[in-house]
Amino acid sequence: MNFLTTMMMPQLKAIFTMAIVSSLLAIPLGRVSSAEEKPTARFTCGQSQVLATGKKIPTTFAQTKRGSVPVIRWQSTYFGKSSAYTPLKRCEEVSRRFQKYYSEGTLAYLTSGRMNAQNVICVSEEYGGSCQGLLLTLEPKDNPQEVLKDLLNARNRAGGPLTRSTGALYVDMTNFLETTPIEEDVSLRPSSVLKTNPKVIPPKPSFIKPKSAPSTTN
Repeated sequence: MNFLTTMMMPQLKAIFTMAIVSSLLAIPLGRVSSAEEKPTARFTCGQSQVLATGKKIPTTFAQTKRGSVPVIRWQSTYFGKSSAYTPLKRCEEVSRRFQKYYSEGTLAYLTSGRMNAQNVICVSEEYGGSCQGLLLTLEPKDNPQEVLKDLLNARNRAGGPLTRSTGALYVDMTNFLETTPIEEDVSLRPSSVLKTNPKVIPPKPSFIKPKSAPSTTN
């Protein structure tokens, strides 16, 4: 038995090695890699500041590992004062929708299209795909592609995350979040919090020692 076992040891080692290699090849390496490389972001409504004027503008930010990435500054001329939604309300609502679609995995591209017989800015899971989630409904007079470029401040950007497919513009959100310069969300400054929610500090009570009554001698 000892002789037979010794003779079979190399074969057993070879079989054991092949089993390990086969199990490793069965692991979907591509999926693991893509899951690790997928950028994480949290979309919030904050404020960006115009350096020239100091004016603060409601802004949809993506909080990423790089920092705060401004996605949309809500100062577009397409939304006038007569609109039912103020810039702040638009910022809060659209930021919530960004987060919803991002969490669901459908926020791959931004584009424009038609939903419910209306022009819209929307999200799509694939390049050249149709609208799969509503971000913003537009007025009939608005040009959806011009609005999209205006919202993302992309009028002068060549290439990068903004490309055209089948006549429509598509914004690669992964590229956008990785290449757009980060900015400070000024709504997170401690000074801003103190100004909007000042703490009332009651004055410290002061104690005055009473004067002793003058002594009288008879």
